[in-house]
Amino acid sequence: MDVIIKLAWKNLWREKRRSILMTGIIAIGVFAGTFVVAFINGWMENGIDEHTRMQTSHLQIHAKGYTDANDTGKLMDKRKVEDAIANVEGIANVSHRLKVNALLTTAETSVGLVLMGVDADDEKKVSDIEKTIGTGNGTFLADETDHPIVISRHTAQKLNTRLNSKIIVAFQAPNGEMQEVMFRVGGIYHTNSKRFDNATAFARKEDLQPYMYISPYDIHETAIILRHFDQCRAVKETMAKVMKNFSIQSWNEVYPLLEVLSAWREISNILLLGIFFSALAFGIMNFMLMSVMEREAELKMLERIGTSRRRIAYMIRTETVALLAIGTTAGIALCLMAVAHFSKHGFDISFLLSDDVNYGFSSVIYPQMAFSNFMEIVVFVFLTGLFASTIPIRKITHTHKDKQ
Repeated sequence: MDVIIKLAWKNLWREKRRSILMTGIIAIGVFAGTFVVAFINGWMENGIDEHTRMQTSHLQIHAKGYTDANDTGKLMDKRKVEDAIANVEGIANVSHRLKVNALLTTAETSVGLVLMGVDADDEKKVSDIEKTIGTGNGTFLADETDHPIVISRHTAQKLNTRLNSKIIVAFQAPNGEMQEVMFRVGGIYHTNSKRFDNATAFARKEDLQPYMYISPYDIHETAIILRHFDQCRAVKETMAKVMKNFSIQSWNEVYPLLEVLSAWREISNILLLGIFFSALAFGIMNFMLMSVMEREAELKMLERIGTSRRRIAYMIRTETVALLAIGTTAGIALCLMAVAHFSKHGFDISFLLSDDVNYGFSSVIYPQMAFSNFMEIVVFVFLTGLFASTIPIRKITHTHKDKQ
């Protein structure tokens, strides 16, 4: 077999220009396919990170029976929650919230949304909402503003209001009594999620508590950010053991669409690699078919001196896989250099997006490659080599058989 491998290597470089050209084509194809996979990985991670930083956090704690309807009567004692999570490892930051369905009214119109009552300093540690408030659009619940409320740019447009404008906020207290409180727009934010922007506003928790007739320790939700994203499942399981009277949800349970996106990433990567390597397979097949037909007399001679057809087929497959391996290695090397650059500086696609449309992800993508992607590429290289060498092998063996 060593002789066959050496012969295959010499045959591969017999026509150097053609082999180098084909290797270059493979390298460009693999680079394109691999970089698209890295881009999709970064794009999906961007979307997940955007939602966890803005909306879902890594974990959320609610009272048993709490639903998305935001039942104001389902309260928790903040002290009990803090005691329960005090010894749980992996937790970085915590924010305790009040959540009520509210109606925001101006002189012109009204908008219904979810009003979040938060401690500004704690909320800044688990959410990046403050970073989405542009220059000249106020601050995130600053102390100098009396009863500040932070609304989205979309909500401000619907209400036809601006910074420092007064808004009447109506909501139902846990005892069933309706409350109307005047707030002043203290900040206007704008995220990449239209769904979130249309449905969320922020106020200080201490401004809501007196009108809800609850104690300073009553809360509806606790949002948790972990030190490491990969620890979500483990930390949730640990918390579930010590907090049996609470409902604990991870980011993908709070917003199930994110889990669908995560699963679709794996499927799309395999599909894209399959498309790229299928296209390469036909090009390599033509290259190998041309190569074996040029060496028809030589291959016939090898058969006459005792080389079996199985070994001739092995030689052709070795040439094909070697050609693929060289081109793939070069393509992956190019991709790794590109990923190393763009993972640090980002790939700005803002020229493709409109500032007036919320896409659910940032306009700057940071491509990334996972070890599983490299394993998928190895599998595709092997399968492509087998497929691309099949027709040339059949062609040369059948030709020899017919002439005999």
